[in-house]
Amino acid sequence: MSLKQIKRYLENIANNKPINLSKFFKVVDVLSLETPRASDDVVAYKHSGDLYIVTGIKDKLNEELYKLTSSDNWNRESLAQQNRSHDANVDGSFIIIRSKNNLPTLVTIDGNGDVVSEFKRKQQALLIENRQNFLKIIKTMKFLEEHTNVVLSPDLDIIFTEGNSISNTLHKSFLSDYKQLFLLLDLDLGGLTIAKNLTELLPNIYMKFLLPLDIDERISKVVEVKASSYLEKVFDLGNRYPFLTAAASIIYKHKKILEQESYLNDA
Repeated sequence: MSLKQIKRYLENIANNKPINLSKFFKVVDVLSLETPRASDDVVAYKHSGDLYIVTGIKDKLNEELYKLTSSDNWNRESLAQQNRSHDANVDGSFIIIRSKNNLPTLVTIDGNGDVVSEFKRKQQALLIENRQNFLKIIKTMKFLEEHTNVVLSPDLDIIFTEGNSISNTLHKSFLSDYKQLFLLLDLDLGGLTIAKNLTELLPNIYMKFLLPLDIDERISKVVEVKASSYLEKVFDLGNRYPFLTAAASIIYKHKKILEQESYLNDA
């Protein structure tokens, strides 16, 4: 529910424009107001279909609704006055990045997608989904060297995806400078979705979803299987995005998934 939505309703009411009254009640009733809306708090008459002209709102309800929607800026700072900061996006972002031999660096990006902190990017970047693999980077890189046939530059940038946060549109300009992106993600629907979002954000960048050469053997050892509805979503992603076909096919064939932390057992 958005406060902007409620504000639009209030503006229409103030201008004697018809509103869908039942939808207005739904957005109001999910609010944790001091006094919940009563059945006689709103006076209205039917206009047509589901539309009504509201002729009056009780003072207490009206006051609280206007307090909630009085902001003109709609930024997190203003909305926080009513504990509604999550109704607005953060005005900026950051990316945690490292090399194999150095501690992580924080690259700050402003609300326009411009890099605030200077950072010289390499031509390749390895994107890692899970914190454990990112922190244990020596073991992670050793695994990739021994169990995949991909050739990674020794001085490539290593980026923590922080789940799906890496596909934030504010990161587009920064990531667009790379020639190649190698994706070390969980072999599951979440990992495939991160990859899908990245390729939609950066359609002209080469990307490869990394898999161990013996992935069939590894995933076959997993006991639990996924439901058919889950597997259908996996199949759909593999069908629509060719660079995900191999990964999706393995999940679909075995009906199982595999977390990337499991790779650390071999490194």
